[in-house]
Amino acid sequence: MNESIKEYRCTFCKKLLFKGLLIESVIEIKCRSCQTMNIVESSRAQEFICLVSPCPYRKKI
Repeated sequence: MNESIKEYRCTFCKKLLFKGLLIESVIEIKCRSCQTMNIVESSRAQEFICLVSPCPYRKKI
């Protein structure tokens, strides 16, 4: 599994909500188990900025 993928769990019951990679995101998600509304915030854009031009890690579309 990719080490940049993170598990996000409910703040109340700790059930798994989703797995993913968030960059500059705010997500509101309701736990299917306990019905608690969870807000997940992420600001990891600095980890993904490449200053090399052209960037060798950029995916070709």
